[in-house]
Amino acid sequence: MSHDDFKFEPVPGLPEALPEGEHILWQGAPDARHLARDAWGLRWVAGYFVLLAVWRVGVSSRGRLRARGRIPVGHGDDHSHRRARSLHPSSMEGLA
Repeated sequence: MSHDDFKFEPVPGLPEALPEGEHILWQGAPDARHLARDAWGLRWVAGYFVLLAVWRVGVSSRGRLRARGRIPVGHGDDHSHRRARSLHPSSMEGLA
């Protein structure tokens, strides 16, 4: 069977015309938007990346606020009070 690149399809999707007496009942193709949304879960994937972006902006802006002195160093850090106490001179009593 030879193939001709310049031969056009008489019926879209079929290499030849239908035999006499036959007709197409249904012919379709998937819609890319619906396929991405339903089968690939595009909404969940997009939501995940939006959540990551919001988290990243929150983390980076918190570092900028801390650098400007608007958030005290150690705020929200569970171990910050332990470090501060261990460096205080009164905590050194009795070690000598």
